[in-house]
Amino acid sequence: MLRPLPPRTLKHRYYVLRHGESLANVGQIVCSTMENGVKPEYGLSALGREQATAAGTQLGAELAARGRALAFVSSPFSRTQETARLAIDAAQRAAGGLAVAGYTHAGLRERDFGDLELTAADRYGEVWAEDLVPGAKSTFRAEPAAAVWERVRGVVAEVEAGLAGAACVVLVAHGDVLQIAQCGMSGVPVHEHRSLPHLNQANWRDVTPADGLLPHDQLIACRESSGAS
Repeated sequence: MLRPLPPRTLKHRYYVLRHGESLANVGQIVCSTMENGVKPEYGLSALGREQATAAGTQLGAELAARGRALAFVSSPFSRTQETARLAIDAAQRAAGGLAVAGYTHAGLRERDFGDLELTAADRYGEVWAEDLVPGAKSTFRAEPAAAVWERVRGVVAEVEAGLAGAACVVLVAHGDVLQIAQCGMSGVPVHEHRSLPHLNQANWRDVTPADGLLPHDQLIACRESSGAS
């Protein structure tokens, strides 16, 4: 079943925050399935925890000036859950009493890289090369970029419908997921996600469309190419 489209005009501002350095990053392996991603052995490294705290401090200090409630919505993977918890704690300290809430949504889980699971991370590029051919079937049974956006925009639709007021919403997730989300929010074809500036570990950016309007043509095109039904 297709998820409902988000409203054309967004009431919240949206930010993306990539997780801090994980133990999978340190080991230079692909960890993309729910089965492996929730394991504590693939959580944050010591550096990753420091990065998450620093990102939360920056977010809290900067977004407090907007006077909006701050909500973090996180992937269920251990590395993103840890990042969100540390960032929320730091944001609350930096925001000086601003309301900060935390939620988990499976729609933000890592992109499934199929047969590359637990192989060397330098093989990501093989999937990214295939992404450049819209609609091409993955040799590695990797999740299509359009399917990733299909579920992320479902998260946005739920947040828009369920979160009252006008908040700053931080989506805490993974590199591909968040760069694909940025494409979807801005109207850039999702298969071009690697053309965006790279989102480094524990980096964050504002992905709200400049006019606050979500490009529905992009949503519908992604829905069709992802094969959702």
